[in-house]
Amino acid sequence: MSNFKRRKFLKTSAGMAAAAAVGPMIWVKDANAQWKNVPEKGAKLRVLRWSRFVQGDIDQYMKNVAKFTEKTGIEVRIDNEGWEDVRPKAAVAANTGAGPDIILSTNDDANLYPEKLAGDEPEELEVVPWKMSQLHDLIACHDVSEGRSIAALFIAREYLAGRYRPQR
Repeated sequence: MSNFKRRKFLKTSAGMAAAAAVGPMIWVKDANAQWKNVPEKGAKLRVLRWSRFVQGDIDQYMKNVAKFTEKTGIEVRIDNEGWEDVRPKAAVAANTGAGPDIILSTNDDANLYPEKLAGDEPEELEVVPWKMSQLHDLIACHDVSEGRSIAALFIAREYLAGRYRPQR
């Protein structure tokens, strides 16, 4: 009888599968040689950014932009707009396809409005009480047609009656 057991077989084959999956990521030299990380000649970048509140912020940002341009050769144009003007300008840019390449804005718009607005739900959901003993009558209604809901109702009925226990 061999010492090669099922557990050892599974460990060995899992290790071999992992090595086969990871190996190409580690030892592929040709793919790395193909990527030069050199920008296109004449590449330009346009950034829409909200205006400063502190002068030091824009000064440091522009220094970083100058370093980026020096390192990559990519000319960067910064459009500073008022905070309230960024969203409409971004929307126009998205619709026309002629806007900036990068839009720096805030992500707190969701907190500017009430929790529920008109039109969030087309209508209030109607709650219809129904006896579990009359479940077949409910299923016969023309507007009850979603299969998962119907299955859930039957499972709930069986569970409540003590006839169904999920297997663990």
